[in-house]
Amino acid sequence: MEVSNTVENRRRDLIESVRVRRDEKRKVLKDQIEAITDEKKKLAKELESCQLDVRSMARQLKTMDTGWERQLTQPRENAFLKLNTNSNQLVCGEFCLIIK
Repeated sequence: MEVSNTVENRRRDLIESVRVRRDEKRKVLKDQIEAITDEKKKLAKELESCQLDVRSMARQLKTMDTGWERQLTQPRENAFLKLNTNSNQLVCGEFCLIIK
């Protein structure tokens, strides 16, 4: 009878220690799953934000490209200047402008 009680007590102790270890491991695994889920949510939000940023940047680039293209194909002014230091030609140039 004493041996049977000892074996039964040992069995209960082992079962209890297994339950404790199981619960500890389950808690650690739940914490890990929660951390992974949180990280996935964070990355999903970040990805969504990046996609919006990329779309916005593409729109801005298209607008800028159109603006630059318009400015380059329709220049408002000639880029060349000429300095005339000869006063006779300068007077003649002014006279020609007045006549035209």
